[in-house]
Amino acid sequence: MNREYRIEDLTEEEAVYIGEKINEIVPREVGADEEEFILKVENENGEIVGGCIAEAYEYRWSRMFLDTLWVDERNRHHGIGSMIIHEVERIASEKGCRVVTLGTASYMARPFYEKHG
Repeated sequence: MNREYRIEDLTEEEAVYIGEKINEIVPREVGADEEEFILKVENENGEIVGGCIAEAYEYRWSRMFLDTLWVDERNRHHGIGSMIIHEVERIASEKGCRVVTLGTASYMARPFYEKHG
């Protein structure tokens, strides 16, 4: 049985599909309980100016994964991103997570995340 395979760039839709498939497998494979946290930051007028999506995985060594973090461009450099990071860390600690992880492809965001360790 000789099969031929090839590697190609993904479309955006295909990347979403693969991400969904990975998310289906990982918690089940490690027997993890997963809990999602969606947080928002509002200004004094009730407008959403920032937020994040994070997931806590509870298994051998529990971890929090900060999946998405967003701060409205007009409200950046006012401590909102740091406030979100600190809240995610607080929740992670409360949940017994030993580590908080994230990934970024943005050259602009990397220094921000590095500043927070």
